[in-house]
Amino acid sequence: MKITEVCSIPIHCHGTAKRGIVKLATDEGYVGYGEVGETATEHLSALYVEGLVYPHWKNILLGKNPLNINQILRELWTGSLFAGRTGGALLSALSGVDFALIDLKGKILGIPGYQVVGGGFRQRIRIYQDTAGGATPHDYAKHGATAVQKGFDAIKYDLDVGYGVHRAEFGYDPYNEHVTNRELELMVEKVQAVRDTIGYDVDVAIDLHGRYNVPSAIRIAKALERFQLLWLEEPVPPENIVALREVKNATSIPICCGENLYSKWGFRDLLIMQAADIIMPDITQVGGILEGKRIADLADLYYIPVAPHNNCGPMATIAMAHLCAAIPNFLLLEWHGARIPDWDAIIHWDGPVISKGYLTLKDTPGLGYTLNEKEILKRNPEAEELFR
Repeated sequence: MKITEVCSIPIHCHGTAKRGIVKLATDEGYVGYGEVGETATEHLSALYVEGLVYPHWKNILLGKNPLNINQILRELWTGSLFAGRTGGALLSALSGVDFALIDLKGKILGIPGYQVVGGGFRQRIRIYQDTAGGATPHDYAKHGATAVQKGFDAIKYDLDVGYGVHRAEFGYDPYNEHVTNRELELMVEKVQAVRDTIGYDVDVAIDLHGRYNVPSAIRIAKALERFQLLWLEEPVPPENIVALREVKNATSIPICCGENLYSKWGFRDLLIMQAADIIMPDITQVGGILEGKRIADLADLYYIPVAPHNNCGPMATIAMAHLCAAIPNFLLLEWHGARIPDWDAIIHWDGPVISKGYLTLKDTPGLGYTLNEKEILKRNPEAEELFR
């Protein structure tokens, strides 16, 4: 059996952003699909996947036996040494290819994706809702109550006010990454309002988006310790692991990071130095499910749980869920689609993809979804190639 067709078509998969859907087809009629990550939006995925620029992935993919996933991905990886393979759009495109290959192999063998990568520990994947937050403590409490009513028992909030002009709008210095007294007071008020509303039986995670310097991050962590948080996410920028470890060692709140690290190499020093308590690789930015499993296996050496970052549409979310099923140290998976009414409309699934705080995988071969041709063509009338 050989791969005979390769394409990537831009589709509105998550909100207003267009992301590529990768299609791989064989000479025996099998077809696999995968959603590309957010850093390869619009036509960037096609430039890589279809070989319109160096590296010439399409030439590598055509004629390959689709069962040899590791061999194919290794060849794409090694052939991309001088094309920026250490991160960014290239790895997002590679992740889409990985998803499509696993979908394809699962369909060929008649097994679900998590069996392709080693077998399942679970099929019911716990999901946490990213609620963003709002301007006031009341907004935070309201969004939390709504999430709990929907069945979620884990919620994440953004607690930083942003950077640059966004900080300046609040009267803060836009560049020095230092928390002000009033800023810190408002952070505490917001988290207090959440806990007063939803109690302590719901896990609450806080994201700082890497906006603060070390002393500020430690002050914030100390001020929030009494709220029994699930984690404090990216309290300092991601480039300096030593700085992150300093914050980790100064607080009892578990420190979580990793969405801005790429491939297993990006996690190597973080794990060796034990600078985080929880890691959150973005599976669409590290290179896909197989690379995500390698990262999870490395984390397991240090008894560190894995909670993948996810800002994607339903196809990539389901792909990540197959990884979550296949690793022992899975904690929970992020979901950003709560405010997008038609978030899962581009696929056919047995009911909503996310229900009462969980995503339940089926034994359907491959990744388990089929494309909603009518909805996809409505979003991009030129997407017929996905259905030929």
